[in-house]
Amino acid sequence: MQLRAWIQASRPLAQANIALPLFFGQALAVRSGVEFSWLPLLLVHCFGVFDQLFIVYSNDVADYESDRQNATYNAFSGGSRVLVEGKLTRAELSSGARIAALGMTLVTLVLAFGLGRPAMPLFAFFSVALMWAYSFSPLRLSYRGNGEFLQAAGLGVVLPVAGFYTQAGHFSLPWLALLPAALLGYAGNLVTALPDFPSDRRSNKRTFAVRWGQRPARVVALLVIGLAVLGSSLVVPDANPILRAAVFIAPMGFVAAASVLVTFADADRRAACRWFVIFGGAAISSAFVLSAAAWIWASP
Repeated sequence: MQLRAWIQASRPLAQANIALPLFFGQALAVRSGVEFSWLPLLLVHCFGVFDQLFIVYSNDVADYESDRQNATYNAFSGGSRVLVEGKLTRAELSSGARIAALGMTLVTLVLAFGLGRPAMPLFAFFSVALMWAYSFSPLRLSYRGNGEFLQAAGLGVVLPVAGFYTQAGHFSLPWLALLPAALLGYAGNLVTALPDFPSDRRSNKRTFAVRWGQRPARVVALLVIGLAVLGSSLVVPDANPILRAAVFIAPMGFVAAASVLVTFADADRRAACRWFVIFGGAAISSAFVLSAAAWIWASP
């Protein structure tokens, strides 16, 4: 029973938010002429697993009061529910978060001293700092507002650069390619917060939807995803025209599907809201995957 509770707390689906930006960064490294190596890939994704565990355990602790009031959650939002359901305690999850942060740090030290990536421990520091600023005092930007910019920085900059640096060992990456990734990270925050709107409003958690409304949040999320997809299709150099088209068409297909729901997918209409989140998340994930594939295809 305890193992099942920890698996639930770990939210395996959330790993896509970490793994895809890391993979995207490694694709940029391959495009820059770096010879691909499996060991850096495995180690940086170990870092990603610990990073995800640190994030989800910490968020459950920080958001307990809001999650306790949440009746509109789904598989993609509202926390893991282990605290609300009494399966684990806040002390246990806090210990789990500390162990995950330690694991993340140890992996970066292996990369620093074993593979000659001395800057890698900085990424553990940035990951912890962003999480702390997002959910905990004194900043607690997920509650005070504009926490979506932190997610844009984490998913769109820190993780892709970590993936690139792990493979390449330097920071001479095509920085313009990170702008679409940052936009996708921003949109991801808007999308996954939508089901939590009622409890977020009651607990004064100032997400974009709480500040501006649910429908504007849906509209802005789709517009930002569209801009990111357009940017991704434009910045990929020398890619096969079919792949370049796929970078645009496949994610925009999911955006089109989500747009059908944009007028009525409020949190209290749980099925419609869930499908909006699924389509929005699929657009973001496919944009990362196809952009990475295009960068690899265009590699020398």
